Amino acid sequence: MTDRLDRARDDFSRSIGFLLQRAHHAFRARIVAALAGSGLNPGQLAIVAALASVNDLSQRELTRLTDIEKSSMVIFLNQLEADGWVERRTHPTDRRAHAIHLSEAGRARLGPVGQRLAAAEATFLHGLSDEEARQLAGLLHRLADR
Repeated sequence: MTDRLDRARDDFSRSIGFLLQRAHHAFRARIVAALAGSGLNPGQLAIVAALASVNDLSQRELTRLTDIEKSSMVIFLNQLEADGWVERRTHPTDRRAHAIHLSEAGRARLGPVGQRLAAAEATFLHGLSDEEARQLAGLLHRLADR
């Protein structure tokens, strides 16, 4: 039975999709562990990270920036607002829209979470040189930005 499984794994290991799925699974497990106790889930992480870089984004801008589906964005933002991570404010240039803002409490809570996330990424990339990690990031950007 093991020989059959080894052959199957060898066949799968030629598939980029399978390898990406395995890498994603391994990385996501580290991210989930790093987020434990923070009140954030991986789906919300892109929103909080985006707002840490560029505050006061509209929901539409956040959706475009993070590639999160509109209906999921609403659910994530409602929960993030209820948990004190973000605030909805009047948009500075569009009175019909809200600007989503990372709250002061959210920014303060993000510091330790960011450190744990950076450590999780470093652990995941352990065994790759800095140049290999840059190459991997570059290749993933090229594929994702098509």
